[in-house]
Amino acid sequence: MAHWTDPLKQLTEGRDEAEATKAFVQVLSFVPEYKGQLRGHATLKFFDCLVVKGIRLLEGAKGPYLGMPERQTANGFEAITFLTTPEMREMVTGLVKDFARYGQRVPR
Repeated sequence: MAHWTDPLKQLTEGRDEAEATKAFVQVLSFVPEYKGQLRGHATLKFFDCLVVKGIRLLEGAKGPYLGMPERQTANGFEAITFLTTPEMREMVTGLVKDFARYGQRVPR
């Protein structure tokens, strides 16, 4: 029986850290939009098989952070996707921030 780690090994085996990171997360697009704290919207691909749209890059008092997609409920907003570890959040925030600064910008 295959284990969850098997596909991860296939993605990262023989790669350096930068290549392994790219195997886990890719920024497909970033559309700049400056409104209040908002700096733009990103679309990411995780593990070469899951695309998440509507990720917001926001600027706070402590620096940039991500706003993951949400849906409106009767009690406000509820996250529908989220990163489960601080390390992953930091890595993905860095990738989006770098892509926003240096990467290709996609016209609206």
